[in-house]
Amino acid sequence: MTTAFSTLKVRLRKMIGDTEGVYDHLYDDAINDASRELYPILLKYILDETLTTEDDLETDSDYEYLLPVNSFAAEGHLSQVHLQVTGDTYEEVFGWKVINDGTNQYLRMPDVVSGGKTIRLVGYGPLEDDLSAANSTLSLDTGRHITILLRYAAHLIYEMQAGVVSSDDRKRLQDESDRWFVKAHMLINQGGRMPKPQGAISWSV
Repeated sequence: MTTAFSTLKVRLRKMIGDTEGVYDHLYDDAINDASRELYPILLKYILDETLTTEDDLETDSDYEYLLPVNSFAAEGHLSQVHLQVTGDTYEEVFGWKVINDGTNQYLRMPDVVSGGKTIRLVGYGPLEDDLSAANSTLSLDTGRHITILLRYAAHLIYEMQAGVVSSDDRKRLQDESDRWFVKAHMLINQGGRMPKPQGAISWSV
């Protein structure tokens, strides 16, 4: 469930009434910066099924697995681990740990498991913050959360513009920045925070 970057920019332009495209050059940075600064108020849910019990690293413990970097990068939270029983049936695993050796992150299972089974990882991480192409997407589609993101991006646009104009316009732009900041946080305080999966264990490189 995602929203196209091009759609976000169209909605942002409409939100601030930029009919002439005066701030077009600021939209990319504003949306990406908003995605980054609003974490973990807004976040991306992760469900990864690329790991299998065949990927055992065969260390001394005999039940460690390298966590998928694509899903759980430098900053991420692993909340739940599920082990395939058969077909689409999974059962939750308890007693697992995340091991960080300073370079990589590993999942340590509580016991040896038989081969050929999928390990389902559930967690969350930051939203995409390097969007540029029109067909790139953001992992958000809920109206309230998109509105929070765009209101905060509007705050950033006026804040950036206030830093490069004459003093006559600076106060007006800063007032607009403050207004959109308040509007974004009004929605956040009205239940706009995205719930985190329970049991989160976090790590960072």
